Amino acid sequence: MDDEVRRLWRAHVKARFTLAADAEHLSPGEFAAIMREGEMRANELITNLMRVAAGRGESVQELLADPVVREQLRTVGADAAGGVFDDDALDRELGALSWLT
Repeated sequence: MDDEVRRLWRAHVKARFTLAADAEHLSPGEFAAIMREGEMRANELITNLMRVAAGRGESVQELLADPVVREQLRTVGADAAGGVFDDDALDRELGALSWLT
């Protein structure tokens, strides 16, 4: 993983955890704006994951199956989420991106 992917992953996880915590306090307009911003950030993340995977001669799925890459994503995810970020949390967040691919 490169620094750009780590930065984008951290922002993605942090935003999703913040949104989950604050959703009931947001107006519909605020919620919609946050969702649009999240979609743009997710697209940028996927584009960068594709770039890294292509540089390694792999698909994104192969890249994300690499145990070293998964550990790096878990570590960054735990930092962004402010706590434990296990395989289930990692798979849930990666699944949230899958509809964009």
